[in-house]
Amino acid sequence: MSIADKLITIADNTSAVAEAVNASKATVSGTVIRVDDVLDAEHELKVHASAEVNVYGKNLIETESVDAEADKSKVLFEGSINGNFVFSCLFDYTACGTPTAAQFEFTVDGAVQYMARGSTDKVSKKLSGTLTRIRFLNWGYGVGTVEEIQLEVGTVATEYESYKKPQTATADADGKVEGLKSVSPTMTVVGTDVECTYFPTSAADTYEKYQQLKAAEVALIESI
Repeated sequence: MSIADKLITIADNTSAVAEAVNASKATVSGTVIRVDDVLDAEHELKVHASAEVNVYGKNLIETESVDAEADKSKVLFEGSINGNFVFSCLFDYTACGTPTAAQFEFTVDGAVQYMARGSTDKVSKKLSGTLTRIRFLNWGYGVGTVEEIQLEVGTVATEYESYKKPQTATADADGKVEGLKSVSPTMTVVGTDVECTYFPTSAADTYEKYQQLKAAEVALIESI
């Protein structure tokens, strides 16, 4: 087979697999979107929105832990996101004195809510509405640390994941947002009127085959 014939064959195969890959993409939409089935291989996201878009991992809070003595009043989150969320953390904490009940303060829909340690070291709290602030408060004389601090989209607390610095991009006049990459295994997309297309885990085999064919095509061209 001539080089020209090989190039045609590879191109035809790549085109056919590319169609299958495109058909296997998934699309989600909203303002605060959690996606749990993102393909491991990093890939370009196809995003449309009406303003700025941020892509996070699962955890929306950068602070991993707080020291009860040093951080007596520490803001952990400040912004404005609307939806259903779960806050969770792990206490390694000794509470002494009065009062000791309120350890975390949440501002949701303009009203303040609290969460204490409770009867277990691992605690969580569901939050629903517009969340604007989360603050750690040591009102008593507690010593120790609070670790594995996590805020995630949803209604059930899941395994802790370290914070991943968000990617940020702004929509152009046509609503197209470029330059955003996938985050695996879970990504959170935050923006206004967002529509995001990505490769799910179910597309793994087809995506890998497509990449192999593209690599073979490049290698053959370079060998000419």
